[in-house]
Amino acid sequence: MITPSIDITESKDFFKIEVEVPGIGPESLKVTTESHAVTIKGEKTVSHKDKDRNYAVREIAYGAYQRTIPLPESVDIEKAKAS
Repeated sequence: MITPSIDITESKDFFKIEVEVPGIGPESLKVTTESHAVTIKGEKTVSHKDKDRNYAVREIAYGAYQRTIPLPESVDIEKAKAS
């Protein structure tokens, strides 16, 4: 399981969570809220053309991504939205 990097900014009215998930489009991410936490899940798969290559170095990560971010009790989880 790959844990993606995040940035969280806070303003008077909201928290903004930015998640770095290279190679995964927004349509491939699942964002859920539960018990004052936001969970982001996704998966980056190896394409068929990559399976036949003979790599000398391979550092790009493939696999499932997941990150759960706890939120303060004061956050109204019903107003959470993903974009």
